[in-house]
Amino acid sequence: DEDLGIELTVKTANWSHIKFVKLAKETLERDKKPHFLIFKNFKKQGPKILNMAEENDVNVFMFNAGLLPENIKIYGKPREKLKRWIGQMIPDDKGAGYDLARILIDESKEKKLFASDGKIHMIGLSGLESDSPTILRNQGLTLAVQEDELVMLHQIIPADWQFELAKNRFPQLLKRYPDSTIVWAANDTMGLGVVAAAKTMGIILNNNLLTGGIDWTLDGLQAVNDGEFAVSIGGHFMEGGWVLLLLYDYYHGIDFVPDYVDVLSRMSALTKQNIQQYLQHFSDHDWSKIDFKKFSKKENSELKEYEFSIDAILKQFE
Repeated sequence: DEDLGIELTVKTANWSHIKFVKLAKETLERDKKPHFLIFKNFKKQGPKILNMAEENDVNVFMFNAGLLPENIKIYGKPREKLKRWIGQMIPDDKGAGYDLARILIDESKEKKLFASDGKIHMIGLSGLESDSPTILRNQGLTLAVQEDELVMLHQIIPADWQFELAKNRFPQLLKRYPDSTIVWAANDTMGLGVVAAAKTMGIILNNNLLTGGIDWTLDGLQAVNDGEFAVSIGGHFMEGGWVLLLLYDYYHGIDFVPDYVDVLSRMSALTKQNIQQYLQHFSDHDWSKIDFKKFSKKENSELKEYEFSIDAILKQFE
């Protein structure tokens, strides 16, 4: 990171768990050890790397994908049982599912999309049933619906994260529950499948049917910009930057204990309110425009709380 003078080496395992462990081993065992190793729990190899870090006295930070529940029983959380595991930052998938539902519900109330029974009717498309983000995002949706007596969620069916499956399954669901005016989709790709099907059915999106997704894919953001999606939730790719900031401060003697030792990072919402501003600055994915120093406690002695969000980043450009 140029702003902070961090020398960052990125190693790629090309989807091979064997190469992943080998790269970690080489890095941790070399003579000139790194100050920190940042990694994700890729194909359940996280525990091996935690053990190697402990043996080699190198501080590690896990991000993007955490330990499975059966591993947590053994290893605990960062700083509980292992001295060198100093922190972790994992996307808040439950929060993302919740926020997506909440924004779609609020928008549908604003547009008065109530059925004859005075309620808002909803259907959902979820990811692969065994995937942990699927389970957590679905839990978030369920929680948002339980909190609101004006909302009826009829059914969530899996479309396995896929465009074509969503495109084929949405019309079947709508036929079964014709009063539905919200389609919650657990990722942008499935939401775009809904958009494609709706267009062939003569449904006016963002008028008598609302949908949106999670991930901030380029097509998803374009759909928000074009008024076909009410919202896309995302920004979890920013976690790498936030982790570097925490480690930069830690290296300079400012520990992130207790608030950022074990973080579920909340994703952000892009809607018609802020999509233009986001695309204006970041449609080219040039993150060097962000002044990361502004987010560091070491560089800003008056900074009491870390503010890691897309809104905080966009404020820099106002």
